[in-house]
Amino acid sequence: MKDGFLKVCTASPTVTLGDIGATLKECVSLANEATLGGGGVILFPQLTLTSATLGDLYFQSVITDAAMRALGEYADLTRELDIISVIGLPVRRAGNLYSCMAVVSSGRVLALIPKRISDGVFSSGVGVSDSITALGYEIPFGCDLLIDLAYPEGASLTVAFADEVLSCESTLADAVKAGVGLVLCPDASPVSCLGSAPRAQLLLAESRRLSIALAYSCTSLGESGTDALYSGDRLICECGERLCGGDALSGVKLSSSEVDFEIIYGKRPRSVTPPRISYTRIGVNNRKQDVVLTRKYPKLPYVGEGDTEALLRTVKIQANALAGRVQRSHSRTMVIGISGGLDSTLALIAAVEACDVLGISRDSVIALTMPCFGTSKKTRGNAELLCEALGVTLKTVDIRNAVLGHLSDIGHDTVTPDATFENAQARERTQILMDTANMCGGIVVGTGDLSELALGFCTYNGDHMSMYSVNASLPKTLMRRIVGEYAERIKSVNEPAYRVLTDILETPISPELLPPDKAGDIAQCTEDIVGPYALHDFFIYYFIKYGFSPRKLLRIARDSFADEYTEDEIKRTLIVFVRRFFSSQFKRSCAPDGPAVTEISFSPRAGAGFSMPSDALCAEWLRELED
Repeated sequence: MKDGFLKVCTASPTVTLGDIGATLKECVSLANEATLGGGGVILFPQLTLTSATLGDLYFQSVITDAAMRALGEYADLTRELDIISVIGLPVRRAGNLYSCMAVVSSGRVLALIPKRISDGVFSSGVGVSDSITALGYEIPFGCDLLIDLAYPEGASLTVAFADEVLSCESTLADAVKAGVGLVLCPDASPVSCLGSAPRAQLLLAESRRLSIALAYSCTSLGESGTDALYSGDRLICECGERLCGGDALSGVKLSSSEVDFEIIYGKRPRSVTPPRISYTRIGVNNRKQDVVLTRKYPKLPYVGEGDTEALLRTVKIQANALAGRVQRSHSRTMVIGISGGLDSTLALIAAVEACDVLGISRDSVIALTMPCFGTSKKTRGNAELLCEALGVTLKTVDIRNAVLGHLSDIGHDTVTPDATFENAQARERTQILMDTANMCGGIVVGTGDLSELALGFCTYNGDHMSMYSVNASLPKTLMRRIVGEYAERIKSVNEPAYRVLTDILETPISPELLPPDKAGDIAQCTEDIVGPYALHDFFIYYFIKYGFSPRKLLRIARDSFADEYTEDEIKRTLIVFVRRFFSSQFKRSCAPDGPAVTEISFSPRAGAGFSMPSDALCAEWLRELED
């Protein structure tokens, strides 16, 4: 599918009642404008060529014949344009009159799709499926026609009139099962004092429900004002997200945005039942456009900016999941290794909230601080202050001598700061946590997170392991926001906890496995080693959720983070991500249980998360970045 982008345009042409030629000229002009802007598809309103307010004049052959001639002229005049046009007109067939949308490309009319719902003027096109001879050739005619695109490869679109989409008899679910990703939705509804918001909300909800992109175009200025005004409302949305819109009252007649078919298809179930409708598929040999991205991919895709309730809901989910595990395992305590860093802080918050859910004392949480070579005064102090403020049981176990003894036993010189030196500390801490849990009838609450699992930035069978991992599906950037919002919520009732949480948020992310500098500050900063977590968390989301290629990840990250990182920094971090992600699958293959709070999970349980073989190579992914 390559990048999966298709630029879609919706038009609001000013029609001229009784002068189809003038309307035709306006439509051709808008098609040219859309093509110059990189458009691959343009949608016009219902009954575009004739206007939608002619009443009984539609039954006059003067109108229907002129409309068909105008359609042929439109096809000829747009022959050289690399765009698929969908334009409305009345069509007479076998004595009946139909409101149709014509699909036009490369100088030919590929299909005529009639409206399903009869309205007192136009007949229903349901059951009428064949072809019609017009403009000197046979044109497929019927409601159940799907258009298969050459680009993006594997993408399909269809036409569904607005009142069909919002009808209880809508067949869009079947079209989705047949693989449709883009629905073109023409309309002819007048505007009211409420504007287009109510209808737009319904269309957005439908696009979210069905995981489709939906382009909407309504009849515009120039329509008869005898009983109503038509304002040319336009909307393009994707899976419930509004990409763009407008109306002719603003003086703008064209809206456009890039639809991402990889997101559309990525949001759908991997297997579906067959559609009830037998569709006829029509291929169109459209060419790949040089799409310039105007849409922005959010830097924080897991939870949108400003959605504070979602952040606090995350803590509730963690707490209730952990409470359930404590109950079902008949545990008396929860044991956590607390470092004064972000990960263990959120795990501790989840644990004390779980105590509240269970109705037990918070001192049932046993927090262990285990200072060693890399522990700084700041983080240890914050760990102790936080435990006091939250009312949990704090214990200190200094592991320096134990680690030195172990290193000496295996023949290490005890001073070389290599992987053995670092990992011995992490594994010693895990041993202490597990044994402490055994002693006090508890479970070890894991502190590891999604970002660390993706990059393998955790010690195998060290901090990688626990009895329940409450942060398992949370990336670093989201955890920071959750802790920040939680701190704000408890400020008025627990000022000491608020102060220490605020200080923890300002602490650099570090495993603290190397000795502090001469000033006693953290000497080992994780982001100096692997790159910014803002980028990694962005890559994780779109790589796992939608299967974006490295080339596409680089492209969208370049646009989204243009004000923060250079293209070289983004590419360098992306290469680190790809390499570490593939080489670290063995750690994810045996990850402990943990609640899937976000859309992304690395659970090794079948069907619960992202799976891949541990010995897969990343050669093809890196090769794409070399091109």
